[in-house]
Formats: sequence, structure tokens, C-alpha cells
Amino acid sequence: MQVIKAAIAIATMTLCASWTLAATPSAKGTISVSYSGRLSAAVKQDAMQKAKVNAVDRYIADFNDQPKERNYSIIRNQVIAAVDSYLLGTTVLSEEHDDKARRYTLVIRADINASRLENALKDSSAMATTDTKEKSSIIFVFVARQQKSAQSFDARTTRRVDTQGSANVNHNINRNSTEAEKVTGSKVDTRDEGESSESASRNTSNSVTTGGSTIRKADVIEWELAQTADINTITTGVMGNAGYEVVDTDNLDPALMQAIRKDYSSSNDLSPATTQSLVAAARALDIPYIAVGTLDVGVKDIDPTTGNTRVYIKVNERVIDIRKKIFRTAAAVGPVDFYGLGPSEDAARTNALKKAAGDAAQQLMNALNAKGVQ
Repeated sequence: MQVIKAAIAIATMTLCASWTLAATPSAKGTISVSYSGRLSAAVKQDAMQKAKVNAVDRYIADFNDQPKERNYSIIRNQVIAAVDSYLLGTTVLSEEHDDKARRYTLVIRADINASRLENALKDSSAMATTDTKEKSSIIFVFVARQQKSAQSFDARTTRRVDTQGSANVNHNINRNSTEAEKVTGSKVDTRDEGESSESASRNTSNSVTTGGSTIRKADVIEWELAQTADINTITTGVMGNAGYEVVDTDNLDPALMQAIRKDYSSSNDLSPATTQSLVAAARALDIPYIAVGTLDVGVKDIDPTTGNTRVYIKVNERVIDIRKKIFRTAAAVGPVDFYGLGPSEDAARTNALKKAAGDAAQQLMNALNAKGVQ
């Protein structure tokens, strides 16, 4: 298959460039070894080497990144053989010597040479071990955005009351009358006397049933997008170091680029029509993989440790495999949060975006390598 090596990165955002805060990562290593006879320097040295390897193991495990762990398993023997080359220094935190049990326990803190370890992981990946002519191409569509407006809706509540009633009525009337006529001489006297009584009773019962429903409507969020070269440089730099070549976004139709930006300005994903157009464009260039993702800027707060402004970035990304007629998701990362610190909101936001772009691209590359995507 003819392969066009391409990685197109679209990064859309409103932020200026700034330097990225960096710190040497460290990890704790602990080991407990048994020995016979007396505790010797050789036993201590062996424990130290094993504690160093344990520190690297913990460093990888703390990422909670299964693709990275799978790639690390490939080079772990290499790390064991030359563990000092992956460390910048070690500090002994505690030692315990149990003479009775003949057991020595050591706890250290190791400063990790992260760049050297990452390079080793890349070198062991499927992409690194594949001939250049056989490497697959990938289009990167990354969008960074910040909320411009959010419309919320009150819950609509409907109440219903049903009333049922019944009544029994008894009404009795009794009437007695007497008529009398008396004739005396030339006069007739007539008398009519009557007596009546009336009684009534009413029995009623009522029952009330209440109910209703509440309808809640999702918020409508409008995102603000703009462009910067920084995220392009970081994202494609990670992929370039892994063996991909980057092609300018001018290779895509401007109308398609505009549709992508429009979709991401009001939604968390591309519309079916835009996705189909992007797939068609990639197939026309003989590119088998498309990576799409968003970097959403969160609300600022204050870091309690440093007192600096802190901004979080939430990342969602996935790779679409379009080699077959029915395309599918080949790998996915997120949602995952990254944060950046700075003396101002702008600086913290920029640092967060740069870190998120680099780390997200790295995680996605690890996921692709773990699946053997070349």
C-alpha cells in the first residue's frame, strides 16, 4: 500500500505563547531482601539496585496508562540492566535491619530521567521499529477552546392533583292532617289541622392523589476558538519524534477546516456530515488514521502550595481507523485533566495548554504503539 506520511495538526485557541513550568519527577522505591550470615555491603548494594528499579516501576504505574505500561514491559529488562542511566539521583529515606529474621528493608526516593525513559519507550514502539516506507500516516485534528457563553434552563415542573368524592343522602318527610266539620243551626264550621316533621342526613368521603413531573434541559454552551502555532508545534513535535512527518493544514479544503471549527464551537464532537467529509479527504490522501480531540480550558483557581494561579485543561481525544469501509475507533484517551501554574491567568492557561497538548499527544501515541499501529 502506498503510504503518504502526514500528520496534520489543527490547534484552535486564543492564547499567547509562554514557557512551560518543568520539574524533575521523582518516585519512591522500596525493597525488602533476605540474606544469610551477616548483613554485608554486597546485600545492601543489591537492595539499592532493586529499589531503584522499583522506583522506575512505580513511576510508570503512577501514570495509570495501560499502553505506556505495555511499552515499558518491553524495555524493563533493559532498564534493570542499566537503571542508573534512567535516574538523576537517589536519596535514602529509611533503612530497617532485622537481625533475627535476616531481612533488610530499604526505602529511597529516586529522581527520574524522564526524557531518557520516554525516548527508550519510543524506541521500543512498533512505529520506531518499522521501516520508514511502511509507517502509517495520521491526521491530527486538535482544537483548544474556552467557554464564550453558557445558557442554562430552569427545571420545568408540572403538578397534578386528582380529587375523588362520594356522598350518601337520606331525606324523610312525615305529614299528619285532620279535617273536622261542625254544623250548628245555620252555620257550618270547618277546621283543618296538620302536623309535619322532616329529617335529612348526608355522609361524604373524599380522596386526593398528587403527582407530577420535572423536565430539565441541558445547557447550551458556545465555545470561543482562535488559532496559535504553539499547540501545533508541541503536538506535531511529539508525533514527529515518534517518526511521523507533519504536513501543513493547507492540504485540507478550507471549507472543511471551517466546518470543523464550526462544529467544535457548539459541540463536543464533529457532526456526521463533517466526519464523513474528513474521512473522504483523508482517504483521498491515502491516510489511514484520523486523530480528533478537544482541549477545554477550565475556570482558574489558586494553587494552595505555591499561591500561583492554576488553570485546568480537560482533554478528550480518539483515533479513527478508516482503512475499511466502516471506520471505527482505534484508540482513545480521556477525559483526563492537566493543569498549569503561572503568575497570571494568561500564563497559567498557556502553560496548561502546552502541557496538555504534549502529554495528550504522548498518551495517544502510547495507545497507538501498544496496538501496533505503524
